[in-house]
Amino acid sequence: MIPHPLHKPAVSLLPVCSCELPAENLKRLPVERVDLLKGRGFPACDVRNRHCNSRRKCEFRMVKCSVKIEYSQLFHLSSSPERIRNILCAMRKTSMFVTDFDGTLTGDNSAFNERDIASLEELRQSGCTVVLASGRSPFSLRRTLGEQKLPVDWFVLSSGAGVMDSEGRVKVSHILSEKETAEIHGAFTELGISDISIQGPFPDAHLIHWIPADHGGDFTRRLEFYRGFYSGIDSPEISSSEVIGFVEPDKAEMVICFLKQKFKDRFSIVRTTSPLDGVTVWIEVFSRGVNKGSGCEFIRQKMGIKQNMTAAVGNDWNDIHMLDWAEKAYVTANAPKELLERYTCVPCNNSGGVAEAASLWLEVLS
Repeated sequence: MIPHPLHKPAVSLLPVCSCELPAENLKRLPVERVDLLKGRGFPACDVRNRHCNSRRKCEFRMVKCSVKIEYSQLFHLSSSPERIRNILCAMRKTSMFVTDFDGTLTGDNSAFNERDIASLEELRQSGCTVVLASGRSPFSLRRTLGEQKLPVDWFVLSSGAGVMDSEGRVKVSHILSEKETAEIHGAFTELGISDISIQGPFPDAHLIHWIPADHGGDFTRRLEFYRGFYSGIDSPEISSSEVIGFVEPDKAEMVICFLKQKFKDRFSIVRTTSPLDGVTVWIEVFSRGVNKGSGCEFIRQKMGIKQNMTAAVGNDWNDIHMLDWAEKAYVTANAPKELLERYTCVPCNNSGGVAEAASLWLEVLS
């Protein structure tokens, strides 16, 4: 099924002439700006005479809020389903740009660079699907944004545990069973790690459950940040979106190697730098295959966008799957050295890095 366009306003393309279309095409169909169709090789109707240059009259109007707004240019349509599909394909968004949130789209002071926000809007106006991919939960993102609205079509949240559309509807939710959560928790405790956070099932991934112990500073700060949304538990046997182990940087690789050897490919293991102290490493364990890249792939397939028409920009370890997934991958200058050596570098998050990545992507599209 052809997805409904995600940018506003949403409209429907309805026939208002004697040219009959298949019943399924009378539903809401994706309509981008009319200028996207110009120059695509579709023979235009005679606007002055308001009819086609063929024997059959065929006129389309764009309907919004029951007010008919006519196209500035009308198009001849044969009743051939193939012909209809070709035109609908031309209307669909044809490329995809993904940006990370913390440390990429936001500056060190958590503020947005106006150039970055403007560049995302420009991408959308150019017919590009814009995606925000973040380790934040829906609640955390809403609390951070407040009343501000971002020019974004889709959201990959909780590092891929969930995907939401621009209306906040959950399209994907990966959940660990009670047994799986307990097994992952046990693996962390086996290594002597006591700072372990169990996140609620998506979209309630902001709910934190933990077994009280002698906890470290970063873990305690996170509990304070989510005051009123956490609770101590006696047993880790609960369903969850992910289990997080908090470790020192010099122990991160050892912990990751241990978990990979223990679980093989049964779970997805993602490394993230703490957004709270910028030092502590969060080892996040999800259901198999869950990461930002898989969340982006779901959207790409949903939108029918070709793989070679994808780009992404990030700044941290949990962006690697997303960056490897994209045809064109960029990292801001504030990323770890290993990532700077691996991907195309753009200015840091304080200097319009996303805007530069978007500009480079527009050059590719042109």
